[in-house]
Amino acid sequence: MRHIGKSWWMAAIAACGTALPAPLMAQEKPARPAAAEAPKSAETTKPDAPKVRDVALAEDGTFAGRVINDQGKPLDGVVVKLVRNEKEVATTTADSQGRFKFASLKGGVYQVQTPQSQATYRLWQADVAPAQAMKTVVVNGSSPVVRGQFGYLDPATIAALGLGVAGVALAGVAVHKLDNLEDDVNKIPTSP
Repeated sequence: MRHIGKSWWMAAIAACGTALPAPLMAQEKPARPAAAEAPKSAETTKPDAPKVRDVALAEDGTFAGRVINDQGKPLDGVVVKLVRNEKEVATTTADSQGRFKFASLKGGVYQVQTPQSQATYRLWQADVAPAQAMKTVVVNGSSPVVRGQFGYLDPATIAALGLGVAGVALAGVAVHKLDNLEDDVNKIPTSP
């Protein structure tokens, strides 16, 4: 009879461990304190908006750059497209050093597209370009890296999940012991 008492205790742990995680995970996270309001720019108002970099065109309106891989090595023969307002403006192919250029351009926002990537640039005429504007660009022509994230588990959820796993394991042991106890009881000779 002593084994049965332990079994109920282990079953109670299993029940608590499997019942606790759901209510704990349903709790809302406390709100973070509000930070000082920063002025909203186009990048902060649209999280999915592409980052736009400023580039100064050469005097003759030439836009130049290089296509490289993840290791910084030039990519030869990559097709580079220049797109403005969702319309293809020009196409060229990178040389053996990964260099490309487009001539006779006017200022405006353009996308540089390779088969594996896309970047957005604001092109400026040389005489009106901002001081921080780049003269040439470097485009990563390799496949984009996709990374995942398991997510955040707070300590209470981890503890509840751990208790649930331990409870289930102990319940399995308890059931096994009950089966053994039943086998032992069946071996006891009965009186006539």
